[in-house]
Amino acid sequence: MDFYTTQLITGHGCFKAYLHRFKHEADPFCDYCGSRVVEDAEHAFFSCSLFSADRAALEAATSCRITPENIIGCMLETPSNWEAVTNMAATVLRELRRREKIRRMDGER
Repeated sequence: MDFYTTQLITGHGCFKAYLHRFKHEADPFCDYCGSRVVEDAEHAFFSCSLFSADRAALEAATSCRITPENIIGCMLETPSNWEAVTNMAATVLRELRRREKIRRMDGER
């Protein structure tokens, strides 16, 4: 387990819903998807349209239709599946962190 995979599995990370719980974000909603969709780990990894291309590549690489219910099983099938999922977790969390920093900088201006 690495830093990003732990954040994905626990939901503790730079997800707006998690940050909103501690008053670090004004709202818990996904800036990208709109429609007042809560940005939590499940939304970001499994349904956010921002990461749809990454999700498609992950599913092609693992031959798994990735869902919250099967992600762990898929990861454990092969070392290459594990690597593919952990790489996507890193991609998602790095991008969400980048977006969080931008929001914070915009708020300071």
